Amino acid sequence: MKQNLVFDLWYTLIYLDDGWKTFNLLKEDFGITRYMWVNTVKQLFLCKNYDDETSFLKEFSRDTGIKLDINKYAQIMKSQKDYDLTHIKLYPDTLNTLERAKQEDYRLGLISNQCTFYEQWFHNSILSKFFDITIFSNNVGFRKPDKRIYETYAQAAKANLSECTLIGDSLDQDFYVPLSLGMLAIHLDRTGKRPGSIKGLDELFDNI
Repeated sequence: MKQNLVFDLWYTLIYLDDGWKTFNLLKEDFGITRYMWVNTVKQLFLCKNYDDETSFLKEFSRDTGIKLDINKYAQIMKSQKDYDLTHIKLYPDTLNTLERAKQEDYRLGLISNQCTFYEQWFHNSILSKFFDITIFSNNVGFRKPDKRIYETYAQAAKANLSECTLIGDSLDQDFYVPLSLGMLAIHLDRTGKRPGSIKGLDELFDNI
């Protein structure tokens, strides 16, 4: 059976230099605590699909109890999203890594904490052709590090978790939790500061 190489997406394969301003603005304007941000706002944003920014903000207002000018913030969100979607970049080692993995006959998977407003970028991008299986949190209703998202991938791949190697930049989501579930995991630290982590995807195949 083919070994599964399962990648994280954001800050593993792609990045934004100056993104997510809208969400920082929401935090600053309404004094959202870290607890509310992690347990309510991120859950709303990453684990559901929405028709548009207005529908997201209505749920945001309802679930947080925060009253806001929905039309104003919907316009801000749309403007920032449109900016972000034209400024997403691939790391220099992304395509070469995926091409080599395909040549070496790995099954390629993706597990990403994704939101509905950015998912289509992936499907329209050159990246989409490489992946056999993609699991996005907005489509399955839970996000990393919830163990169900890794199990969902394994079920889709008809593989055991032990046959899957996860590569990503988050120690918790892409390394410690996958290891605890019996997966193999490789942590990517592009700063090069963490001993034992790879500094770039060009080091991946020496560590599998």
